[in-house]
Amino acid sequence: GDGITPDLAGAARLYQLAAEAGHPKAMNNLAFMFQSGQGVEKDPRAAALWFGRAAYYGDATAMDNLGVLYRDGEGVVADDAKAVFWFRQGADRGDPSAMNNLGWMYRKGRGVERNDAEALAWYTRAAGAGNDLAMTNLGLMYIKGEGVEKDGEAGLSWLRKSAGQGNDSARKLLEKLAGKGPEKRE
Repeated sequence: GDGITPDLAGAARLYQLAAEAGHPKAMNNLAFMFQSGQGVEKDPRAAALWFGRAAYYGDATAMDNLGVLYRDGEGVVADDAKAVFWFRQGADRGDPSAMNNLGWMYRKGRGVERNDAEALAWYTRAAGAGNDLAMTNLGLMYIKGEGVEKDGEAGLSWLRKSAGQGNDSARKLLEKLAGKGPEKRE
């Protein structure tokens, strides 16, 4: 759309051509278009197919996206173990979102045994890589003292960093915590 009128259907056609020619990033982008219904009719199964192909070719973002589909049962049968597998594949290749999602799976005990220390480790890696969701998750763990010694200042610091990146949930949490007053803070 930089100087031209956006054409999502045209973009989808170009991504389709590039995806069919074997370009993993195009496969991932086409899958996202099918997932969201942008430029093409929404088709979760086609999204899963293209995320899967991109993941097969080593695209870490697609691995994370495929993990989300398995976690949520979108276009595939929900399967937490497969979600963890794909999140780990993406995380091991450096995808910050996959690191955060893997931390979430450990935090909730989905597809793996619940383990706050593992959740904390993955959130820390993802937050260090700039993932605002991981910063929020990490902040909450510090504030609540879950998996780590309770440290309100460290928790607030992570929430501020996340809010500074535009994370609305972190901003709302900061507002809520500020409204409690110092004597009521956890």
